[in-house]
Amino acid sequence: TINKTGGRSLYLQSSNAGFTRTWRVEGKKLTELDKDTIYQMPVGQILNGEDCRVVKRGVVLETTPRRKTPHYELRGWPLKDWNLPSDGFPIWISLEGGFALMMKNGQESLWKCGPHKNPKLLYHISAGEILPNPYANWESALVHTFHIMTPETDPFVLSAVHDDIFKIPLKKTGFPALKVHNSSTRSMDGKEVPFAWIMKSTRKSPKALLVTAYGSYGQTTVVRWPWQYWGPLIEKGWAIAYAYVRGGGEKDFDWAEGGRREHRHRSVEDMIAVVKACREALGVPANKTAIYGRSAGGFLVGSALARVSDGSLFG
Repeated sequence: TINKTGGRSLYLQSSNAGFTRTWRVEGKKLTELDKDTIYQMPVGQILNGEDCRVVKRGVVLETTPRRKTPHYELRGWPLKDWNLPSDGFPIWISLEGGFALMMKNGQESLWKCGPHKNPKLLYHISAGEILPNPYANWESALVHTFHIMTPETDPFVLSAVHDDIFKIPLKKTGFPALKVHNSSTRSMDGKEVPFAWIMKSTRKSPKALLVTAYGSYGQTTVVRWPWQYWGPLIEKGWAIAYAYVRGGGEKDFDWAEGGRREHRHRSVEDMIAVVKACREALGVPANKTAIYGRSAGGFLVGSALARVSDGSLFG
């Protein structure tokens, strides 16, 4: 991928099973960064030529518990003097704007950060995505905009200037806001797996349940504004649940690594655990429960079906 970052800085990034390599792009010249790390997130090049980035060294695998994973490191002046929120991990940073997007258990939040300052929470969503406009960062614009896609409200644009935020409403859709219920359950090996579910607030219990997940390549399960995906089912009284299984990007690098390759079965065990927990929480029987997965998520569906093929978990 080509990453547009602050101050018109370009970086080329490759990924192999989650392990990334990053090069600064200057014309036809490529300069590789951080060969001692397994993960890099470029933020931008400053005037003295230094590259600001977030990196991580080491990885924790279930087969190698003796190895310790350090926290994410901030490299490059002045980023090294930033204080990021201690809860969650960074998924996007604007050096010039002083903004950081953080992720924790599938929940995203926007923070105002800077050197030697305590982070200030600007906006939080219980599920969905906060999508930054990359060109504002590229142009070092004073005003940054973010497209908010969440079940909790109609889609809208959030404008941020310094510590102030302003909501820019889009055309009203006429669909009601949906409350997000966040929870977690224990997988087969005892690992705590987060999940979320939504349904129309006018119902006491759902007519049926659909559980969906992706769980691969460190990418998140799609939630966004759910009416565009599941509108007919929500209207009919279904509950839609989102499983944040290992292999996905809802927690951190180690969470994604914990569902890859020789650990792939953990994603399936997580999916089955979430289906059980959702059914219990909502009182939905197996014959009124469906599971859905697209692309890599289809692996979860097929594997769950192979493991529980008697209809006792889903119809």
